Amino acid sequence: MRCAFKKSLILLSLLANRGNCLNLPSGYSQKENGVLREKDNAIMVHIPVGSYFVGSEDPLHPPEEKPLLYARLKEYLMDQREVSRRQYQACVMGGGCEALNLSFDPLLEELPVNHVNWVQARSYCQWAGADLPTELQWETAARGKSSTVFPTGIRASASLSSELVPVIATEANEGFSVALMSSNLSEWTLDEALMDDSGRLLPRRLQKEQMDSRRVEDYLFQDAGSGYRIVKGGSFKTAFSSFQRASVRRGVSETLTLDWVGFRCALSLP
Repeated sequence: MRCAFKKSLILLSLLANRGNCLNLPSGYSQKENGVLREKDNAIMVHIPVGSYFVGSEDPLHPPEEKPLLYARLKEYLMDQREVSRRQYQACVMGGGCEALNLSFDPLLEELPVNHVNWVQARSYCQWAGADLPTELQWETAARGKSSTVFPTGIRASASLSSELVPVIATEANEGFSVALMSSNLSEWTLDEALMDDSGRLLPRRLQKEQMDSRRVEDYLFQDAGSGYRIVKGGSFKTAFSSFQRASVRRGVSETLTLDWVGFRCALSLP
């Protein structure tokens, strides 16, 4: 009887593990701590298909963050950590990326790569077999299953760092088990940004039915030819903790290289 019970538990465990198997493309393998992207040894976390809140309805938040939307997303993978200088340099040496005006001192190689423009960031992700995340993918990964306001939960991080830290320096305890989405570097996304004549970021462009229902599905805004892209997340230059919230959006010229902007990669699954 006891033996039969043990066999039943083993069978249930095998079935459960089998159910968690992901349909991964070549160059990716499932590990205990996530999904390994073999090209650059990055660990990615799995975000399941589902509906999540993005944006904001808070009257104190600026108009470009509104409205609050209920977003349906296909399952995807998100880098657990920002791309490091070491990883980017490997892409340069492999002929897939442009060289940057950065120090690649071995003592600094685990710092996140910055001073990288949108085209260079996307080139890296494509070299690695992925892409930049859409804005909604980024925000969902940061907010987690409960769609919290901040990557760190219902409250902002208690302390603001004024300097860069290595990508492996902190636990992956934000959102969907990701790291440093509320600090360190702000990050490029795939979405285009619309700016007004004064250079102010405009709200997302939505179709009438999307605006009326406050629902979107796998939303991605591109092909407007603005030359600006959405940047998400707090950075070491974030002055106030309230700006760590996941709904904050910035429009940055895709040709600019800034010391407070880096990136991580994502992969949509079939």
